[in-house]
Amino acid sequence: MAVKYQNEKQFQGAIVLWFSQEYPELYGSLFEVNNSVYSLKHAMSRRAMGMVAGVSDLILIANGNVAGIELKHPKTKHSKAHIQQQTNWGKHIESQGGMYIMSDNEEEVKDFIISIVEQKK
Repeated sequence: MAVKYQNEKQFQGAIVLWFSQEYPELYGSLFEVNNSVYSLKHAMSRRAMGMVAGVSDLILIANGNVAGIELKHPKTKHSKAHIQQQTNWGKHIESQGGMYIMSDNEEEVKDFIISIVEQKK
């Protein structure tokens, strides 16, 4: 089932709010990565400071794991190149022992987060 939110920002906000209510003790473990740029000059500056194209909307660090969470909304249009960058970054994080999800399904994203946070060591 697709998300019930009007856009990806609302979807992301709902996930972050749910996480903060469900796991208040893990404040700071789920955070956004802002890859927005407003000009070519700004993009060049951000890349020089470490911005990486395709990095997930959210990063989760918990139980010794790092996970990328890319949220999608059916009404949002992305170029094939942009989706490929995100997919490539997901493969990269997995190749380094991390986890990755790209989803438009709220329950799937929550289950992914729960599986990491409540993982037994």
